[in-house]
Amino acid sequence: MKRTLVSLLVVCQIQAIAQAPPGYKLAWSDEFNAASLDTNLWKYRTGASGTSYQRPENVMLEGGKVKIILKKEPYQDKAFTGGGVITKKPSRYGYYEVSVKIDGGYGWHEAFWTSWMSGFDDKNPAYKEMGKLEIDGFEHYSTYAKNYFTYGAIQWAPVKSAINRNYHTAAQDLTDSYHKFGFEYTPDYLNYYFDGKMLGTADIRGLPKHDIYLWLSCIATKPDATEHGAVFFDYLRCYEISAVNYNLRKKQFIEELDSRKLPVKATGTN
Repeated sequence: MKRTLVSLLVVCQIQAIAQAPPGYKLAWSDEFNAASLDTNLWKYRTGASGTSYQRPENVMLEGGKVKIILKKEPYQDKAFTGGGVITKKPSRYGYYEVSVKIDGGYGWHEAFWTSWMSGFDDKNPAYKEMGKLEIDGFEHYSTYAKNYFTYGAIQWAPVKSAINRNYHTAAQDLTDSYHKFGFEYTPDYLNYYFDGKMLGTADIRGLPKHDIYLWLSCIATKPDATEHGAVFFDYLRCYEISAVNYNLRKKQFIEELDSRKLPVKATGTN
């Protein structure tokens, strides 16, 4: 009973300070306050990507944060090692938010993103024929300034195409303190957020819809990347919305998206 009461108290405290969009309620979160990573919730990102090999040894919990270490060291034919964590349980529609202090070092790609896979070692045969959508809550690329990031979505199948790709220049240095990055995934649209403010809306009606796994990661992408650093994730919070509240909420965004569609006149003959 004590554990239940403590869990409820933590959820209530998070709800009190949360800045999720209207209508959303906290479904689950990891505040990373344990002594070690909860491997019931997470798996480690492993394997080669870019110019680094991702290792579990580069991920640790420290001071209520998940710390992903970036370093120059030869491993598995790569010159650097990085790391990451991936949710074990897939999610579907909802609002998802992390609080991050990036490293910002040259040559490192830091990101909060989603995939239809629970890792590159996930060889589920169902993935072969399905439509595939990647959502990037934020990406800080290897050559970006410390106050600059990108967000967007990519359709990987049945055809590969960018759904949207936008860039944001923040007033603050993202390496100095923690900042919130979030996205709202729905059957109709994607909304992107930074520090509680909405950055934009993308229309995803007619695009692939599927469960998503959430990735917190950092890899090296340059052969001369900064030799050492770390990115810190303070929490991951996942929210859900009822069908009734969603139907009320979506009206404004559907109207906005539909207003952008201008009539197109034919300019030739068939």
